[in-house]
Amino acid sequence: MKEPAYKRGAYKKHTQEEAEMADIRTDKAVAILTDIVERGAVKGLPIVNLPKYNIKQGKGDEEEAVLLLSDLQVGVRTPSTTLRIIAERMEKLGQAVLKITTLQRHAITIKKLNIFLMGDMIQSEDIISKVDLDALECVIMDQIFQGTVPMLEKLMLTLIPMFPGGIDIYAVPGNHGNLGRMNAVTTNWDTMIYKIVQAKLQNYKDIRWHIADKTFYQMIPIMGKMFLISHGDMIPRYLNIPIYGITQRAMRWQGSLGNFDYMCLGHFHTPIRMDWNMVEILINGCFVSEDQWVLKVIGMSTEPAQVFFGVHKNIGITWHYKIKLNGKK
Repeated sequence: MKEPAYKRGAYKKHTQEEAEMADIRTDKAVAILTDIVERGAVKGLPIVNLPKYNIKQGKGDEEEAVLLLSDLQVGVRTPSTTLRIIAERMEKLGQAVLKITTLQRHAITIKKLNIFLMGDMIQSEDIISKVDLDALECVIMDQIFQGTVPMLEKLMLTLIPMFPGGIDIYAVPGNHGNLGRMNAVTTNWDTMIYKIVQAKLQNYKDIRWHIADKTFYQMIPIMGKMFLISHGDMIPRYLNIPIYGITQRAMRWQGSLGNFDYMCLGHFHTPIRMDWNMVEILINGCFVSEDQWVLKVIGMSTEPAQVFFGVHKNIGITWHYKIKLNGKK
């Protein structure tokens, strides 16, 4: 969500030598992760004994569940957000999905879960353009291997026993994972994280991955309805309010990308659900609370929350939950 610091005048123009050094450090990190992902250095986790749930399906029409998951920003540090707290919020999210699914099954049949991973899995450590140093808890490698990867692994293994139809994961990158102007736009930490988790869970055949590594969006058919997902960082704000830019982009993408019934975004840190010109727009929340930049620049508070809903073949979205991640479990 954060505007680059260099655009806010927070840093002086860096010298060519400093930029080249930053590029060298980034290239080394990318090389390490490329080796890990593409050369098979990540071994699949062995199949473990997962909990056995007594799944009782309702007699109503079958629906598919959809979880919007974005803006973890692992590595951020605020007065009330650390890596440990984000892990606790992820655990709370998994338990909430299990509870809500069980509740909905009293009336309907739910076999499959779709997860939309919509970027900003990590905070990054790019203090030149994205991150304030006092809001950084740990470096990239710890953000990935001590934070995001084990969190996503645990979430998937928590959820897979509840869904006999399996889990389809659709993933797009965010702006915090972007490596900047001196690297390819498609070279993104988020994409690497997705591929690492995919490799580690390769033995779980009921978890199916669809990773966008060349585009910023995906078009996803679910129960006869078309969903467009993207992080949302390319959408401008006006007077620091994103609604005009979001509705304008929805109408333009209808003409350029193709027809869709729903548009799902992350990035803006505030859950929003609205209709506009025959398209329903769903904006996800975040995992961060007391984000000082958001409070200072936009003047808004951020309550950590993620969105979870069901899709019917005729109706479209039926039930809809904003899962709040603060407070006690």
